[in-house]
Amino acid sequence: MSSGRIELQLVGNGTIQTALGDRRQFRTVIFPTGPRGRDGAVSGSIAWTNVTGKPSTFPPSNHTHTPTEVGADPAGSAAAALAAAATDATTKANAARTGAETTAAAALTAHEGAANPHPVYVPKQRYRSFWVGAGAMTPATTAGAAPATVETATHDVAYDVFKFDGATAESVWFNLRMPDEWDRGTVKAVFYWEPDAGGSGAVTWGVSGLSDSNDDALDSAPGTEVLVSDSVIAVGDMHISAATAAVTVGGSPALGDLIAIRIRRVPSDAGDTMTQDACLIGVAIQWREGTTEPAAW
Repeated sequence: MSSGRIELQLVGNGTIQTALGDRRQFRTVIFPTGPRGRDGAVSGSIAWTNVTGKPSTFPPSNHTHTPTEVGADPAGSAAAALAAAATDATTKANAARTGAETTAAAALTAHEGAANPHPVYVPKQRYRSFWVGAGAMTPATTAGAAPATVETATHDVAYDVFKFDGATAESVWFNLRMPDEWDRGTVKAVFYWEPDAGGSGAVTWGVSGLSDSNDDALDSAPGTEVLVSDSVIAVGDMHISAATAAVTVGGSPALGDLIAIRIRRVPSDAGDTMTQDACLIGVAIQWREGTTEPAAW
């Protein structure tokens, strides 16, 4: 069989032109002929390099496809699947909500059935303290300590004191109304003092208290006196004792009572060995809050 030239008329964009009379300029593609088939067509292959006039690029263009063309399920099947998934999610959400409501209802029933379902808030019992200086104290008429004002030699620091004798037990008093938050229990005391000139050894301090309610006799005995001893460090230095043990206030302390506190030096105690005067500067009193919130007056 012989080879020859077959001319294909192509439009400018490379598409085969049909015989419709289009007058656009055609390009000619030369390829060898192969064996003819039964219908007279030419069979064989054409090398890409033998195609002339082909475009250098093939830019994409907007177009559409049906779901079937791209292998997707028909729209009806996809919609049915989505609907089924939504129904399943709703069923599970309803079941979870029902379970949570059942659990909450059971917990509420158990809570309301408890012996004390709504306990009352109980304030924390905190310790508080206050200061009473010698200037706020009153010497006893019988065997009272001597009031004085002391001033330091260099910087002229002045403060009130009570001077307690080293041979005779002397005392002072102060009165106060305790805060409403007081638990009406025991209190403790710490003594601030200094030794008089030439003092050495130790001093024993005592504290006791009495509560007076409305219509109580003022001439009543205070509670048991509690003692604490403190050693001399140096004349001219501040001395702060250890805290006393718990002091029970005499009487029956109640909210609004007047509390009378007595401070004494006890020279007869074995722990008191200083013969000179002890100068009391003041006392710190510690007390504890109760668990009941105070009511309005």
